[in-house]
Amino acid sequence: MADYLILMNLTAKGTHDLPDAGTWVPLWQKAWESLGGTWKDLEFTLGAYDCILSGAMDDEDKVAAFVLWLSHEGNVSTTTMRAYSPAAFVELLPGGDRGYAH
Repeated sequence: MADYLILMNLTAKGTHDLPDAGTWVPLWQKAWESLGGTWKDLEFTLGAYDCILSGAMDDEDKVAAFVLWLSHEGNVSTTTMRAYSPAAFVELLPGGDRGYAH
């Protein structure tokens, strides 16, 4: 499974619906897991993004389906990134198992 970070910002609708935010997270987690993903964490943040979801999924198309669903819900806009653990990153370096040849 590949790791992903989904950076989220509240939309105008999300700001208006903020009193209901306690119901969003269980719904998001259920949707992520229904696609076969592993939910790792969701953190609410200060700064450029309002919250960050971290999870693993075996298929990038399923991640796309999740963020499209999430966007359709209307409370957040998203930016999605593939994430690598330090060990997986090292494997991509020159000379690593999957890295390019010199």
